[in-house]
Amino acid sequence: MPQNELRKDGIHIKRALDCAVIETVHGLRARASLPAYDSVLGVFEEGPKMYPGAGMREKTHMQIAVCSPQMIVGYFRVRGFR
Repeated sequence: MPQNELRKDGIHIKRALDCAVIETVHGLRARASLPAYDSVLGVFEEGPKMYPGAGMREKTHMQIAVCSPQMIVGYFRVRGFR
């Protein structure tokens, strides 16, 4: 079974288990003759709370995986970021 790897501060840095779960869902849908997903969105709540009683955490972020490249119709770059 794949494992997600953690840094000492509890933040996941390699999500092998999460990836395996998503790949399994895609495989199950294909075997059931269901349409494939074009993209997958994951929300990762990580890090300490931003302030007492907060619903947000310091390192919360989203990751988007586009499974069907033909679905990408354009992109933009933000100045100052790589």
